[in-house]
Amino acid sequence: MKNTIMLFIACFMFLQTGIAQKSCNLKKNPELKEEMRSYHEQNVLPVLQAAHLKMDNSFSSSDYTQVQQLRAESKAQKEEARSLKQQMRADVKAGQSREEVRATYASQLEAQQSAKKEMMQKLRPILENNKEMLEGIANELKPQKEAWRTDKKAILSKYYTPEELEACKGNKGKS
Repeated sequence: MKNTIMLFIACFMFLQTGIAQKSCNLKKNPELKEEMRSYHEQNVLPVLQAAHLKMDNSFSSSDYTQVQQLRAESKAQKEEARSLKQQMRADVKAGQSREEVRATYASQLEAQQSAKKEMMQKLRPILENNKEMLEGIANELKPQKEAWRTDKKAILSKYYTPEELEACKGNKGKS
């Protein structure tokens, strides 16, 4: 339950554009991708944003201030990670092997990981102080999560046979 709460909070804390649902052929089928995006924007995102707002309104002022600071820090870290990833891609395109590029940027990647862990350690006391409120919000979303999952499976079944869906299960997210 504790891990579920942490995952739930991390999702809300760093909510950018919503949850990305990937299927093994999602990139290869633009109609499916568009329908999933549309479903997510119309049905999932408003509910998550409402829960996010409810969570923000339930924090004490000091906790909310800390959360805002951590969100800003997270955004900066994401931009830094995105920039580093672009540099790494450019080096690979320039002819370096992936192993060489990884070795070159290893220290920077480790620094990013440690910064992420440090930020989560800062977040932990806030989560502990607001555990009941967060569990309540998570429990409110459980039935809707199941409905979303069912609806998304129905959308997928329009584009794929049951055999193709079964074959994709092992490759979920690897597109």
